Amino acid sequence: MEKNAALISISVAVVFCCLLTFPTASAFDHCNLIDDCNACLRNYSECAWCADPEWEHPPCFVADAWYLNNATCSMLTNFESTVTVTKSYELNDTNQVTPTLFKINLRAKQPVSQIIKVRPAANYPIDSYYLMDFSYSMKDDLENLKLLAGNLTEEFKKVSEDFTIGFGTFIDKNISPYSYADPIRVKNPCYTDEKDILTGETLSSCPASYSFKNEMPLESSLEKFKKTLDELKVSSNIDFPEGGFEALLQVASCYREIGFREKSRKIVIYASDAGIHIAGDGKLAGLVTPNDGTCKVDKKGKYTDAEIQDYPTIEQVNQMLIRNNIIPIFAIEQDYVELYRQLSDHMTQLSDVGLLSPDSSNIVDLVRDALYRITSTISLVILDDLGYTIEIEPMCDERVPNGCTNVKQGATVDFKVTFTLEKCSPDDPAMRVIPIIIPGFDTVFATITHQCDCDCYDNAPISGDDICSNHGSSQCGPCACRDPYFGDDCECSPRYQKSDELCKSPNSNMICSQQGRCECGKCVCRHPQTPPGQITPYVRYGDYCECSNYECPKGANGEICSGLGNCHCGECICDQTKFGVSKVATTEGEACDCELSTQQCFNPDPLKELRPGEDELSIVGNGALSCSGPDQASASVTSAYVDLTTEDGTAKSASSVDLSSAVRTSTVSSACL
Repeated sequence: MEKNAALISISVAVVFCCLLTFPTASAFDHCNLIDDCNACLRNYSECAWCADPEWEHPPCFVADAWYLNNATCSMLTNFESTVTVTKSYELNDTNQVTPTLFKINLRAKQPVSQIIKVRPAANYPIDSYYLMDFSYSMKDDLENLKLLAGNLTEEFKKVSEDFTIGFGTFIDKNISPYSYADPIRVKNPCYTDEKDILTGETLSSCPASYSFKNEMPLESSLEKFKKTLDELKVSSNIDFPEGGFEALLQVASCYREIGFREKSRKIVIYASDAGIHIAGDGKLAGLVTPNDGTCKVDKKGKYTDAEIQDYPTIEQVNQMLIRNNIIPIFAIEQDYVELYRQLSDHMTQLSDVGLLSPDSSNIVDLVRDALYRITSTISLVILDDLGYTIEIEPMCDERVPNGCTNVKQGATVDFKVTFTLEKCSPDDPAMRVIPIIIPGFDTVFATITHQCDCDCYDNAPISGDDICSNHGSSQCGPCACRDPYFGDDCECSPRYQKSDELCKSPNSNMICSQQGRCECGKCVCRHPQTPPGQITPYVRYGDYCECSNYECPKGANGEICSGLGNCHCGECICDQTKFGVSKVATTEGEACDCELSTQQCFNPDPLKELRPGEDELSIVGNGALSCSGPDQASASVTSAYVDLTTEDGTAKSASSVDLSSAVRTSTVSSACL
């Protein structure tokens, strides 16, 4: 019987490595165009400056560019943005935020980040101030609030045992056309001609209208709160919009008079059934003085400038609430709840809006739900970025704008805050402070300085024949020539006989490759216009302007060197970033369009052993890729057919195969494209 032969096909990969030869001369990068130290460090974050006159490369260069060949500058200037924490705490029931102060030194276009940690503490103090519309339409609301005061305070106790409560009221300016002009009704807006038959007194009376009164500063006494409510009476006015936001601004600005504590969650419950007056409405009464937003209450807690200043802007109210870390809860009746929702959306800090029943009977439920939403939401607010680019990244699962929601007590949430100085300006102050407000928690302060100027200009200039041809001095690197000398080393003068021959490359009659002009025997290259959207400027360089950073093959995506390499003098130097920083090679080819990865050349089936009873088994090993040109990738594969049967007809194990018996080699084109 003829012996059965078992054949195995083994693909043996041979990897051909493309050797890249880097030019020995200084290749161009975008920093090289700059000849001033300050401009070098301001325009690009990756540029460094060498003031050493002996430095053989351009003074402005990419700090870790491959073409430097590890050259060391003895007079290097290279700033980096830094951040230093100056005040931090261990998170506990008292300190919910860390750090609370850090310093940043920014270099233009080089961002730097700081992590801010927030942890809601259990039983954290709450200051709750109830600000109520006291116009006549809110009379039944007042009566219900008197009945529900105890229940209301119980809801605060569920959040924190350490709480205070206060009470303030508002109506409107006591001046026409907002209130009555009749002198009698100015004092008693509820006046009526009907009189009591026995006493002769009018049947209805109420206090004169007013803009705001601090009826009860924040205290922990529930009994005093109830007593204050029992002693108060609503009043009346003419027009329906009220001066509520003027009152809210006074609550926010009269921080001490209201009694807010420094370490507390500050909440104002604003209850009303009407819209609001805003800046400009005061002109109807001849009030043209803008509201200055400062606290103006007398010893009795009454706002004193209601008939002097106009109403505030919405933004004034918003800014003051944020600055003093006060969170408003708007309890609004049906007709105006949508208006207040829009106002709440406009506010750049945490706020809440709830639908108030016509008699305020649901105030307890409304406050309870709002308290939960507020105490479980953490957000960061920056009032003024002062021209910086500031990005806030909440590091949590359930995100809201610049914040996180449904945060449990005791859980820590991180916020990554990144600062970038887009450009240096001579008008910039030496130092700026930016408050980062965390509504309901604390305020973090970032102190920012800039690193925009080179310190080498402060040093004395270096002069001498060996540096600037004895016709100038060197400061921060380049020569500053004395008239009438010029040139990189002040070697040229008007009497210098220009020689165009020096500007012609060997075997060429073209001056500066027709891409520049000849000055003092040296080519000064012309740079073409850079196309829109191109980050790296187009430039020509070289002793004869023979090189460029844009005349290289383009890949299938239309980008020079496929966007994966640097163009140097007509050749793509693959696997250099756009800034010339070396990376591990991943591509090769004329246009850097060939992947070096061998992943696509691996057969998914591993090497197997021949199983008993099988006469023939095709075993495919792992191949590897080599790129032999810009348009072709090929895998050089040696396929060996080996007899795997022993003399007695039994099968050999795959591990005993001798690859020296390979008999056929073939090349598989485009194996890995």
